[in-house]
Amino acid sequence: MEEFHPPLIDKERCLAWSVDKAPCEAVCPLGMDVEGYITAAARGDFQGALGIMRDTCALPAVCGRVCHRPCEKQCKRAEVDAPLAIRGLKRFIADYAHSSEDPLQALPRTKQENVAVVGSGPAGLAAAYDLIRLGYGVTIYEALARPGGMLAYGIPEFDLPQEIIQREIDYIRSLGVEIKLDAVIGKLSTL
Repeated sequence: MEEFHPPLIDKERCLAWSVDKAPCEAVCPLGMDVEGYITAAARGDFQGALGIMRDTCALPAVCGRVCHRPCEKQCKRAEVDAPLAIRGLKRFIADYAHSSEDPLQALPRTKQENVAVVGSGPAGLAAAYDLIRLGYGVTIYEALARPGGMLAYGIPEFDLPQEIIQREIDYIRSLGVEIKLDAVIGKLSTL
């Protein structure tokens, strides 16, 4: 009797048919290139994988811990055996690659305009991250005593350790973003 071998999904590209986006990427709220960073990680290029994640995600280590992972429900690998643990891979890549990351220098400023971002929660941090990469000067105004918004104040430590939040914020600061704490909009003399 001939032994059955299930079809394998190509490790270079999970889809064997032509679509605009892989199903995992299509349902990702950030549109993250899941195939790209998994392929880079499979080759041992964890810095490259982290770079691919950072193309669309300001907080990859946070995302690797608290994302509700709609991508895993769409993973075509489930047709062969089980879906990939995409969120777990993202967490591992972000943690592992960060440990060997070179110190950053502020990004060059190419635009004259300064942008004020109100709040240092996930949306404010993501907006500042995108703006600084576009060449704007960016200052975040945070009313609380520490940055992070709901990341810092609303997610339990066992799900999202404060050191991970701080590491992600430090990375964004290293790009040139300034964060002013205890800065309540309306109480400042000027903005």
